[in-house]
Amino acid sequence: MRTDPNPISLKELIDKCKKTGAYINVMSPVPKSFFKEVTQLKVISTDVLSNAIADIAFLLMLNVSRKAFLIIGEL
Repeated sequence: MRTDPNPISLKELIDKCKKTGAYINVMSPVPKSFFKEVTQLKVISTDVLSNAIADIAFLLMLNVSRKAFLIIGEL
């Protein structure tokens, strides 16, 4: 999660997203070149200001945390 109020450059965004499997965009449009660079993303959610998409994103995060908890419990 990025908390810096200044806009992120496209290069910095691509570099950060190459290290993750999900991207949730809140407001700004993303150019097509972004998606050509970060092909490993499994979850891409844009316009999360709509309630339905926000609910789905939250459910996905809950599912991931539940699986992580089960894995840790097996250790």
